[in-house]
Amino acid sequence: MTAPTEPGRVCRDCGATSGLVMRPYGPLDPPEYECADGCPPLDLDALDALAAAATDGPWTAHPDGLVWSPLIGDPVSGSVLPEDAALIAAARNALPALVAEVRQHRAAQQPTAPAAEPSDRQLLAAAHRWARTHGWRVTWRGWADGLSDGTVGVGWEHGELRIWRSYTTPGSSDRRWPTWSTDYPVASVRQAVDVLVALDVLPAELSSAYRAAVASR
Repeated sequence: MTAPTEPGRVCRDCGATSGLVMRPYGPLDPPEYECADGCPPLDLDALDALAAAATDGPWTAHPDGLVWSPLIGDPVSGSVLPEDAALIAAARNALPALVAEVRQHRAAQQPTAPAAEPSDRQLLAAAHRWARTHGWRVTWRGWADGLSDGTVGVGWEHGELRIWRSYTTPGSSDRRWPTWSTDYPVASVRQAVDVLVALDVLPAELSSAYRAAVASR
């Protein structure tokens, strides 16, 4: 169930304030939220517009906590903590280059992304729903069925499906994630899901064969 927008409710991964669901948490942990349908991509056009509308840079943070632009007048921002002021100035100065780098990265990744048909989007949404309801979380390696106690991690890079399987060392029950992965070349979302079904990562009802059998009834 999607949580309504309320003060203090933000996605821990991207900062979104709407379309959230609560993540499982322990009795002593504060509640955390995540986007119900996965974090949306950065709106680069909106960031460009913010940078264009703001006072020209470079901005400079002073030890008194104020942030100044090259224009003569009042400071553009300020903070009680000089460290916060330094972050504000650095973020403003770096934003145009960061947006350009993300655009370049997206353009480079586009040719190798899996082919996405309308049915693939529905399949991907179904896989995401299954993962969220079975305790999977977004980690540095992609999706994993747990954090410190996870057994399987799934990621995507350069046209390949990447699978990590954690392991235990002799005399210890703690699980460790390897630095290497087993990679499977795939050309579409459907192929990726079928590989994950074959590896017993996703349930059989998400496979092409199962869905084709259901559709033929």
